[in-house]
Amino acid sequence: PDKAWLQDKIQVFKPDIIIVRDLVFPLSIATFSTAKKLGVRAVLYNQYPLEKAENFTTRLFQFLRIAPRFRITPTRKTDAVHNQKTNTYYIPLVTGHVFDIKNKKYLENRTLQILTVAKLHLPRKQLRLLIEAIAILKKQNIRVNLTLAGSLTDDTNEEYQQLLQLIQREDLEAQVEIHVNIPYTEIISLYEKHDLFVLPSIKEPFSISPIGAINYGLPVILTTDNGASSCIKKSENGILINGEDAHELADAIVTINNAEQLQRMGKASHQHWKEQYSPATFMYFFNQTFVE
Repeated sequence: PDKAWLQDKIQVFKPDIIIVRDLVFPLSIATFSTAKKLGVRAVLYNQYPLEKAENFTTRLFQFLRIAPRFRITPTRKTDAVHNQKTNTYYIPLVTGHVFDIKNKKYLENRTLQILTVAKLHLPRKQLRLLIEAIAILKKQNIRVNLTLAGSLTDDTNEEYQQLLQLIQREDLEAQVEIHVNIPYTEIISLYEKHDLFVLPSIKEPFSISPIGAINYGLPVILTTDNGASSCIKKSENGILINGEDAHELADAIVTINNAEQLQRMGKASHQHWKEQYSPATFMYFFNQTFVE
């Protein structure tokens, strides 16, 4: 928006804190400038790991006092909550849906139901790798269905078209279902109906969908190159893979493919969500950072 309009809205709202995502848009710089002019505390939010130093551009803007030297992030590699060197604090991304894990059923029709929620046009999501893994499982006579759900701005997108062609080439139309641009309420119902969540994306700063998955008691398979890998407690509620081998992904799916294992890992997922990604957890970290 226009900078004058933005300044007017901030003056009317009178915020205690202004949190701005990244430094990639002129709007970010304008917001920081307005916050400084009005004497409002400004905070930078991005998805660089807590333990990692800022990139050169951010450090330059901080040195020039264009951007604040105060950052929050939902991504961390350890259990640390504060990086004193960069003045960065950990505040988790969370979901807040009420779900009774006691009612969750797994492998009800003896066919493993896998869910993936992701932008369908992005190569880094590696959805074609997932299709290749499903093809491997089919050849092994393992009963599995896959649901892909996500946003798509252009159905002529090359990556999406290659995905559709691969599904057809591997004769997987009966095993793979795609939901494009559906309402979030329908995404919630998909979490409830599935047994396992898989997202083989790489170079992923953070994905919110695995948090939704563990909220609904789904075991999770992610790559080590996903900032949301902290959603997984190794060998308890999911598996981390390297991320570029369809056979490795297929083997990980097979490891979890029995009702007893799914139930044990699903309960562990829900418990991990309660402890680390619930609204109460968010408020704890938020208050530790901004209030106390």
